[in-house]
This record gives sequence, C-alpha cells and structure tokens, in this order.
Amino acid sequence: LKGIPLPNLGIPWFTFNDTSFYYFVLLFFLICYFLLYRIVNSPFGHALRGIREDEPRMRALGYNTWLYKYIAFIIAGLFAGVGGVLFAHWNMLISPMHLGITTSALGLFYVIIGGAGTLFGPVIGAAVVIGIEYFASIFTPERWPLILGALFVITVMFLRGGIYPHLINLWKKVTLRYGYGSVKD
Repeated sequence: LKGIPLPNLGIPWFTFNDTSFYYFVLLFFLICYFLLYRIVNSPFGHALRGIREDEPRMRALGYNTWLYKYIAFIIAGLFAGVGGVLFAHWNMLISPMHLGITTSALGLFYVIIGGAGTLFGPVIGAAVVIGIEYFASIFTPERWPLILGALFVITVMFLRGGIYPHLINLWKKVTLRYGYGSVKD
C-alpha cells in the first residue's frame, strides 16, 4: 500500500505534520508503556513471570498456564498492531518487505541487545540499534549489517542479559560509591 496519509483525528482545525505526529507517536508509546507496566506488575503479570520461571509448578498451584500464555499472546498482538498502524502512517507505505524475516529479526535484536525479561530493556536496545544504524549508514552504509552482527555477538558473549541490566548495575555502583544512594543494613 502506497500513499497512506497521516491520520485525521476528526478535529477540523488540527492536521498532523511530521513534528506533531512524532509527539502523537511518543504519547502512544508512553501510554502503551504505562499499560504494559501495569500489566507486568499486576497479579496477571506475576503469574506470567511464574509461568516463565517454572511452568509445572504454576500448573501444580492450579493456574491454567495455557490460558495465561494465550492471553499474553493476544496482548502482545494488540500492542504489535498499534505499533504497526502507527508505523504505516509514519512511513506512508507498507510493502511486503516490511513483513519479511529481516523486520522480525530486528525486533528480536532490540530485545536481545537491550535485555529480555525487562520492560525497559527493549527500548534501550532499539535506541542503541537505531542509533548505531543511523551513524553507520552515514559513514559506511554497506557495512551496517556487519556492525549489527558484531554488536549482537558482543552482547551475547560479554553482556549476558543485555545492556539494560548492566546499566542498572553500573548505576547502582556509581550512586553507592559517590554517596548518592544509601546502604541499608
């Protein structure tokens, strides 16, 4: 599909331009992040975490693990759909290229590089990958996949769990060392 216009909110005196649509997407991101945060910290989210850690134990405790995973899949599809709609309007184009394995793999790279199992890790991973892609494409556009592969290997080999948990640990060390945090007995 080509020529997808920016959305119309039905307000006669307001039309989107690139800047206002950026803030619209940012607002949607913050709303979705808040909703996911609430889901993760709800009893449903705790049950999902328990299923991830030890599914047989959760089944023994009486949880219908299939139903919980099914609902989690539906929620993931909902947020992916919202992201896809916003991407289509921002890009003003959807082609079969956007549905390929490369796009899916890039999303997995965001999660692996940022930190799986955390809510903010994939955001950090996306920022790092997109930032490196931007700067690499300025200097050596044909080498971008090689740089991404090297980043992936470095993350898997040396940064187990992704970048975000290591940033948190570094932040804790710095704040405790320079007296910004407190050590409780």
